[in-house]
Amino acid sequence: MGKARTRLRRLVDELARSHPHLEDPEARIRAGEILVDGIVRTSPDARVRPGAAIAVREQTVLRVERKLD
Repeated sequence: MGKARTRLRRLVDELARSHPHLEDPEARIRAGEILVDGIVRTSPDARVRPGAAIAVREQTVLRVERKLD
């Protein structure tokens, strides 16, 4: 008897399953905002194991307003 194989899934599919609230998951992956097991992945077709730790790294945008006299 051989080892049981784990079927890998595409990152974009696993992200859509685990974070259904995200709009355009493929764009978020390409932008480098997705971490898989703590590592940034930028390819939507990357293969991940089911149950992998997928986190969304939020881009913080700071706006500084200046008043011109």
